Amino acid sequence: MAATAAAACTVEPTTVNGLAAQRISSPSGSSCTVVEFGGCMTSFVDATGQERLYVSPSAVFDGKKAIRGGVPIIFPQFGPDGPLPNHGFARTSTWRFEGVRGPAAVFSLSDSPDTRAIWDFSFRLELAITLHAAGFDSALTVVNTGAEGFEFQALLHSYHALESAEGATVSGLAGVSFVDKLAAAAVVVQEGDIVIDREVDRIYRASPTGAPAEAVVVAKRSAGGKSIHVDVDAGEAAPELAPAPHEVVIWNPWVDKSASLGDLPDDGYKSFVCVEPGRVDGLHGLRPEASFVLTQRVRYE
Repeated sequence: MAATAAAACTVEPTTVNGLAAQRISSPSGSSCTVVEFGGCMTSFVDATGQERLYVSPSAVFDGKKAIRGGVPIIFPQFGPDGPLPNHGFARTSTWRFEGVRGPAAVFSLSDSPDTRAIWDFSFRLELAITLHAAGFDSALTVVNTGAEGFEFQALLHSYHALESAEGATVSGLAGVSFVDKLAAAAVVVQEGDIVIDREVDRIYRASPTGAPAEAVVVAKRSAGGKSIHVDVDAGEAAPELAPAPHEVVIWNPWVDKSASLGDLPDDGYKSFVCVEPGRVDGLHGLRPEASFVLTQRVRYE
């Protein structure tokens, strides 16, 4: 999907359930809210006034537990398999609003005594958000600011609101191999569209060559025929380095998993599908002074 130029946004401080946040407004008429705890976008309202992100009505806003919904930032570990807390610490750390650069609002997170106590590396994350009338662009930059390399995983854990996820489909990934986390990490090749009619937890891999060719994902709403287009791309920011592969995670917890999550209603699975660009199929190495950029371009139609 071709990118279009965006005018500069305006930003004003606000709060969300008692947590400090920034409300970003675009001249196009759209707006979003980013909670500084977790750097989590908890709302995107398009130019027609429609909320497009899902946040659980049972989400906890205590400044300790990760917010369930919106676009949480996963870094430097994906899932529970590793030495760190589930999904790492970026989603439970307080980010800093850096201001507006060009059309984007920029937030940052750097290593601190708290992060180094559990992950002893120097880093800087920057999240740049650009709004459009019918969607937004997110770019997460990971910079190794230390004297030694490190390995990491990163993900933009986007919860897209649906009128009904039951029977919704995700297209654009036919022929792509995926790791099925619900089938002992079996590797399967996707045939046709993904149908949300059961629990889905899959990591769709980069192309066999490792090239980060754009993936266009369309999540059709089962009511009204609406759709969501998510373009995914990722690569090294340093021009002398080859582009890095990316993955796309598709997740819906369905009935049993929803019932097991204390911060999601039993029927919460009906209201969203997660389409998540990331680098999570294994660990990604980053040498000193190198950087990695993960982007998504979301358009709601």
